[in-house]
Amino acid sequence: MSRYQKTAGLRFGMALLIASGALATVGCFPRTDGPQQGKVGQEEVDEVLAVMVKSKEIPLVHSTTGEIVPSNSIKLNASANGTIGSVLVREGQRISGGTQVIRFENTLVSAKLDFVRAEAEEADAAIDFEQNRLENRDTLLDEEEISAAVYDLIDKHLEYEKARSKRAKTEIAYLEKVAENIEVKSPIAGVVLNRSVEDGMPVTEGQFLMEVIQDDPVKLRVPLPEEFIPATYRGQLLQVNLPGVEQAATVKITEVGVAVDPLTRTFDVFCKLDNSEGQLKTGMNFPVTLSTDKKTKKLAIPKSAVALRDKKTVVFSIENGVAKQLRVKLGRASGDEVAVQKGVEEGTIIIVDPPKTLKHGNKVEIRTAVAPPE
Repeated sequence: MSRYQKTAGLRFGMALLIASGALATVGCFPRTDGPQQGKVGQEEVDEVLAVMVKSKEIPLVHSTTGEIVPSNSIKLNASANGTIGSVLVREGQRISGGTQVIRFENTLVSAKLDFVRAEAEEADAAIDFEQNRLENRDTLLDEEEISAAVYDLIDKHLEYEKARSKRAKTEIAYLEKVAENIEVKSPIAGVVLNRSVEDGMPVTEGQFLMEVIQDDPVKLRVPLPEEFIPATYRGQLLQVNLPGVEQAATVKITEVGVAVDPLTRTFDVFCKLDNSEGQLKTGMNFPVTLSTDKKTKKLAIPKSAVALRDKKTVVFSIENGVAKQLRVKLGRASGDEVAVQKGVEEGTIIIVDPPKTLKHGNKVEIRTAVAPPE
């Protein structure tokens, strides 16, 4: 005999008797294997067990589905009009940070940059030469290594080479800036996705080229109902059922979103997951359970009070000795009980173990009053 079949106290029993309309005939009888029928006057009635729906405090627990998302991503766009010379990476390729992924056609800039770099090197070498001659020009003059005319011009030659070096380095900086529009590099390590260009394709400024997503580590995005906001915090533990792992993994919440989706009334939390083996792919979904130390009041009924009628989940209440079928929406189950989200109110008297033949409108008689969930 389950704990829902304990004899109720006097006050609870009186309430059930009054609700059933059978005050004079109801008592607590030994339970038999099948539904019993009795007579009230000349009418046949079903003898049933009954319980009053009560609310109780239960742990705030939520089970949902989490989705794998990248821990970081970047979209690479064209910084200027031009023509794609070479796409240097393929779709799905894993690259390191700083990898060149696209090169634009612009041979003139490349050639000019090479020329100016050579000029800068030449000027720097000339500066060293003229600086040495300036420091030793008296000796060089005495030894007739230089003429008097050259002696007087060494300092001017030095200033000229310094100016030429400065001008070349300024031009190098400018051309390198221009060259940034020729070479496209990924600032992060990750996987190439959504590549939209090919060799020889013309592009315009701002046009999307490709995306790079960081997939190690990855994030698990978990939507939670807004009622969990006060009970959720960074470092809180989640239970996640990952592929190839028999037992649920315990992971920590690393980020808590602050925005509530106006349509779903949920907010997102995130957990970082190691993906060094590359098994977790963007878009994968996994069952997740969040258990909190908070409690909430929920209506709870015995599982045995729930019935299926015409593929609908229902319970039967008792009003004036008549069974009334109520469609219900159930919540999380715990032990012999299940939470009710919709369909009944606290104080409603419902039938436990309703006979399969019981229908809406049948006459019923309470033969045993069962204590409500504690």
